[in-house]
Amino acid sequence: MKHEIMEHTADVGLRVFGENLKELFANAADGLFALIVEDLGTIQHERAVSLTVNAQDVEELFADWLRELLYLCNAERWLFSKFEVLDIDSKRLKARCFGEPYDASRHAWEMEIKAVTLHRLRVEKAEDGWRAQVIFDI
Repeated sequence: MKHEIMEHTADVGLRVFGENLKELFANAADGLFALIVEDLGTIQHERAVSLTVNAQDVEELFADWLRELLYLCNAERWLFSKFEVLDIDSKRLKARCFGEPYDASRHAWEMEIKAVTLHRLRVEKAEDGWRAQVIFDI
């Protein structure tokens, strides 16, 4: 399982799973866009966008990664459905995101996500890999 939706009053959350940090961050991005777009299969991998995110710790990095993707979606109208985390440690991430600009004739919005919150944000190492949870303001 890559991710699951968490019930939260007036907002929506995700629990994310990965064998390592690369997979955890890629699965979080996939979960974000699975909430936003009705069918991820409608997103073509036309172009790759390279991102570098820096932060003070792994939780801030996780939130800032999702914020950067949300910015590209809301402000630049980009949709992504494939994520390659090329390099990551607890303070820095380099990734490529594959997708295309929003096309109203092919893409249906599932929900509008306004922000990534710090409320109940958690990134932790578990026995079977990594886990995270995040709440989005809708």
